[in-house]
Amino acid sequence: MNQSTDSRTFTFSSRPISQSLLPSITMLRPLQLPASLGLPSESRVFLSEMPGRRDSLINAMRGIDATGVDHVLCLLGHGEVSTSDYFDLIARGYLKAKFHHCPLSSACPADKKPALTAALLPLIENLRNGESLMIHCQFGEARTGCAATALLILLGLGFEEALAAVRAAGSDPESVGEAPLLRAFPQGRERSKGDSWR
Repeated sequence: MNQSTDSRTFTFSSRPISQSLLPSITMLRPLQLPASLGLPSESRVFLSEMPGRRDSLINAMRGIDATGVDHVLCLLGHGEVSTSDYFDLIARGYLKAKFHHCPLSSACPADKKPALTAALLPLIENLRNGESLMIHCQFGEARTGCAATALLILLGLGFEEALAAVRAAGSDPESVGEAPLLRAFPQGRERSKGDSWR
């Protein structure tokens, strides 16, 4: 069973899988990782909307695994549309990639910086080990864009460069207005010695 980074413990469900969950594939958009970050060539980051949003959850998960994704960072809240089926299939082992959960509202509030940073730092270490990551929310826009921009900033890119890379990959963290969460991260290229990511 895949492990989640949040406090929930998944249990396998005996509930039968609805035929409406079959079949289809998810769309993964690659995020360009500049060579200046010093990551292995195998490291990859993908941005996406919620798996199965347009098609079947099961085949979407198969598509994620077929792409070789090692980690999935989900930004959905528990009460969002279709998340019960999604979390149920995760719990039942339909996704081989390791599942990480950091709920984030579409407003991307600044007070979520500690939680998002705590979720991203271990994933950064995985990227440095040549692993791959998929980040998603409901529509793959604001929340996915916020998390991806924060990831690049934590890796060492400047704010504007990180934001431009994420927008080029098809996600805009400020698609519904300024994202306070992003403004909570350092705006310069490098953080000062006394600055803490947390």
